[in-house]
Amino acid sequence: TECKKIIDAGKIINIQKITFHAHSQSMLLSDKSVRKQIISNYIKNMKNLVDYAGDDMDVMLENTTEMSSIKDFDKIVSKVKGLGVNLDIGHAFIAGGMKSISAHIKKFSKRIEHIHMHDNHGKADEHLPVGVASIDFRKVIKDLKKIKYNKTISLEVFVPERIITRISAEIVKEIWS
Repeated sequence: TECKKIIDAGKIINIQKITFHAHSQSMLLSDKSVRKQIISNYIKNMKNLVDYAGDDMDVMLENTTEMSSIKDFDKIVSKVKGLGVNLDIGHAFIAGGMKSISAHIKKFSKRIEHIHMHDNHGKADEHLPVGVASIDFRKVIKDLKKIKYNKTISLEVFVPERIITRISAEIVKEIWS
């Protein structure tokens, strides 16, 4: 499959972590049988990918705006041994504000292997610089410190000026210290 080819390419260049996205527009439908089948397919496919990657690479699943229900996301994560979580703070915020972010951090505290940080206004996946929209990053970092998170963070700030991303990094560092 395409995902296995990506894992193979990652192994060649010694990638240690790889993220797959929980994307499925059908998850936005209310039909429970369709949702159940999609979740079942994710469980099967993620088990296969974790097994395929072996001990060489951490396989992670990222929470997405399509898979916004923490309950649905947990159905996958909890059933796939060895699957890590790439927690996207902005996506969790869209799913239900600060309560959703805190719930994701608490629920997946032992499985979070990587974090994507960016800001938004809670309606769309804007990937704005940290601190310019609605996410309370002081609360986010407080929650991360509470679970003793000490792994990697990527700033997913999609702006053309690199200095803006550097400023976001400085803000995160300042809050963290």
